[in-house]
Amino acid sequence: MSINGLTVDGVILEPESAAIITTYKCTARCKDCCFDCSPKEKEMLTIDEIKKFIDEIAPLKSIKSVVWTGGECSILGKKLEEGIAYAKSKGKISRIVSNGSWSSGVEKDKIYLNELKSKGLAEINLSTGDNHQQFIPIEKVLTIAQAAVSVGLRVLISVEKTKFSKFSIENLKEHPIYKKIKRDDKDTSLSLLSAAWVSFNSGSNYEYDEEAFIEKREGCDSLYNTIAINPEKKLLACCGITIRYIPEMEIGILGEKPIIDMYNVQKSDFMKQWIFTEGPINILRQVVEWEDTIEIPKFVHPCQACAYIYQTPEIIEVIEKNYHTIIERITVKFYQKISFKGTFEKKLKAKAIQK
Repeated sequence: MSINGLTVDGVILEPESAAIITTYKCTARCKDCCFDCSPKEKEMLTIDEIKKFIDEIAPLKSIKSVVWTGGECSILGKKLEEGIAYAKSKGKISRIVSNGSWSSGVEKDKIYLNELKSKGLAEINLSTGDNHQQFIPIEKVLTIAQAAVSVGLRVLISVEKTKFSKFSIENLKEHPIYKKIKRDDKDTSLSLLSAAWVSFNSGSNYEYDEEAFIEKREGCDSLYNTIAINPEKKLLACCGITIRYIPEMEIGILGEKPIIDMYNVQKSDFMKQWIFTEGPINILRQVVEWEDTIEIPKFVHPCQACAYIYQTPEIIEVIEKNYHTIIERITVKFYQKISFKGTFEKKLKAKAIQK
């Protein structure tokens, strides 16, 4: 086993993404927020904890950037700036995910974002839509986008979507500030994403257009590709979206053991191997083959399907009774995928050197 990551047939599997869920405190209280964030939440990482996490991932050359999210990461104030600068000192650029509530006008936003850029910020992702706009006007989001583009940052605006969403990407494109950004943005550094707004609990049921439902058969590439930390200092095996619904995705506590050791332990977790190789939708199809009385709902997000598996005792019971019949096949596929991924990355690096 390599000290840097999982070693399989001479190929090292290392995480390529690091995420810091800085706090669950948020300036908004969106219904069905995937992290259950609100202004009442108090958990927040200290700057020392943030630096320790960065120190431990710094030797992993496979990780090029750090994602700062929440809650609302801007609540950290100077700690966010210090953390981004510290990540840069360790060779990692940064991306922040924000709801845009902090906008103070385009000129002040330019000053703030230019300062963050000098400290290592390369990209900002902004969230909006029906739920977010109950708390943050779209004008704030677009003003930040305008300021970010003008100082040379990449910008992605993610717009919530359900069948009956009142605000859509089309509405955003018609906004005067967006039109101005696109006229001035010669490098097309602003992009848009329509993202399904989902509930990870049984309290809400949203309707979607038929094409929104996923039939994704591929494995989950977030597993074994991500290392994340949440405000409770818990290390996470994936992007963290469903961490409050899937405690099995916790791999340890910061400071308990070296992070890479906790990352490596996942190699023997069969469920993670299965999700990684075949994905939650295929797992649910297999469960139905084993027990045809189980009915599976439709999903618009693979993380939603993953949470459903772990939250449904009948499904876990069927898997526990039958997984031994597929364990060999899944284990082989797991190592094949790691090997293929490593070989593919070596080819890419070789081509880059030739250029």
